[in-house]
Amino acid sequence: MITRNTKSEPTNRQRQEAAAEYTPEMLKGAKYEHFKFSIEWLAECERQPTTEQNTALYYAIVFYGLGEKEPQGLSPEAMEYFNREIRPELDRQHKRLNEGKQL
Repeated sequence: MITRNTKSEPTNRQRQEAAAEYTPEMLKGAKYEHFKFSIEWLAECERQPTTEQNTALYYAIVFYGLGEKEPQGLSPEAMEYFNREIRPELDRQHKRLNEGKQL
């Protein structure tokens, strides 16, 4: 790899490589690099009664969206919303990505 020998800002490639090195351990090995997060899902996370539950729903969305990891620790209401609204949309996105299409 060729890098600049100046003290200016890093190149885009250097930024991307640095970001890849910072990947949290729990997200390493993710099947997908991205997914679309709906504003309705965020609103549902905010409607959850306690901080732990809305954080659990948020992480369930992220982990399922990036690595198809099954949600854990959700309240029955949050799990029902996840299975009814979120899972079908993320499965559709995963299918498109597997086919090589854009989201």
